[in-house]
Amino acid sequence: MFENQTNFCNRRKFLFDSASIAASCFVVGFCGCNTQKGRIMNVNESDRVGSHKAGSEVFRPIVCETTQKLLGKAASQPVAFQENDGFQKRRVCFVSLENKTNEELGDFKEQLFEIIDTQISESDVFTTVSPRAIEGAMRTAGFRAEQLFLPENMAAFSAAMQKGGEPFEYMLFAKLTSGTTADNRNSQKDYMLTLEMVNVHSPEDRLKESTMIRKEYNRTLTAKLFSWTK
Repeated sequence: MFENQTNFCNRRKFLFDSASIAASCFVVGFCGCNTQKGRIMNVNESDRVGSHKAGSEVFRPIVCETTQKLLGKAASQPVAFQENDGFQKRRVCFVSLENKTNEELGDFKEQLFEIIDTQISESDVFTTVSPRAIEGAMRTAGFRAEQLFLPENMAAFSAAMQKGGEPFEYMLFAKLTSGTTADNRNSQKDYMLTLEMVNVHSPEDRLKESTMIRKEYNRTLTAKLFSWTK
């Protein structure tokens, strides 16, 4: 009888320990401790909104809208030249994307540059010159992007690009800025992208377009609840 009780206790302890281990494994697996899971987002899903700084929800709309507005305005100007076989696209030298916000762009900087470059290249009126050729010419000439606003530097850079087989009619500069309005615990940040296009044959001929997006950052629970009800 004593042996039966001992075996019963051992079995009960074994079952209890097994159940505890199984429960622990379930909790760890459910919580996903120290793991990260990803999924492919549906094309119809909205971009995720960054909780501490701007992301695709801000950058992609202002880049696309500003580029479209600038190209639409620039397309109404007279064509730089025509070849014997018909219309020739106007060539744009996209010099730089300058970040003047208080946030690091990280890997977004190259992506935004590529979005602008691609939109110009897909235009019916404009195309872009090689970014690698631009980098090489600037490095050889020893110019920084902001120095190219000076007419003499612009002319020297244009001549260097033409000599390298990459002539162009326009130079494009992009600048990202921000402004912050804060109360006790919450804040609003205005992000603005400005594109400026300069005609190298007539430097005083400048086109400028900007787009702004306002973003709210909530820290207090009351503010978060209020924003969800909007």
